Amino acid sequence: MLATETSTIASNTLASSSGTIASSSSNIASAPVLPPGEEIYDILDSVSMSYPWLELLGKIFLTVISIYLLYLFYAWLTAPFEKKRKPIIQTPDTQALRAIKRKLSSIWQERNLKSICENVAAILKNYTFDKYKLSFGAAATTDEFIPSLIDGKIRNDILFRIEELLKYCDEIRYTGNTEISINQEYLIDTLEDLINMKEWVK
Repeated sequence: MLATETSTIASNTLASSSGTIASSSSNIASAPVLPPGEEIYDILDSVSMSYPWLELLGKIFLTVISIYLLYLFYAWLTAPFEKKRKPIIQTPDTQALRAIKRKLSSIWQERNLKSICENVAAILKNYTFDKYKLSFGAAATTDEFIPSLIDGKIRNDILFRIEELLKYCDEIRYTGNTEISINQEYLIDTLEDLINMKEWVK
């Protein structure tokens, strides 16, 4: 009886194995044949994906920024170099003494007393305005200039020398009288002495 049961189990197992092999063979026979030499794994349907607009916009933005930076660098390289000059601050004394050398140098050799007198009077009046804020510069006439010095309490010795200097210059400028015993060297020396005097006010 044991032999009979054993044979029955063996036959059932063999029959099920045969059925499984047969079904597998039929499934393999029904699949499409692959091209020779190729293997395809996990074949899925196509998936729709949105276009990477953000990535594209980011690349465009970076490109524009790079071009702009290159333009700025090129403009910096090709820009003309301008050296900034610091303003030279000079005292009224220095400006007046330099004006004497600059303005009178061209007319000194010609000994043109009229031009020398015009420049001497202008330098003196401009210096007085810059240094002491009296009168209003070279445009002031002698009749306007002297009263402003008196009102500004200028020392009497300085006032006397200025009056003498301007009186002679006015005589030369407006009448052409050169017979007065004052020469151009005296005019320049007097002007330089007045400028070198440190304090005019009483």
